[in-house]
Amino acid sequence: MMINQDNINRPRVLAEVTAAFYRYEEALVSNNIAVAG
Repeated sequence: MMINQDNINRPRVLAEVTAAFYRYEEALVSNNIAVAG
């Protein structure tokens, strides 16, 4: 399988992953086990 730019740079996927990262980070900082776990 060859990887090209179209398979890497997907704005919608990047936005979803970024949002999930920030939710998880906030859950860790605030000790919110329901969100983090």
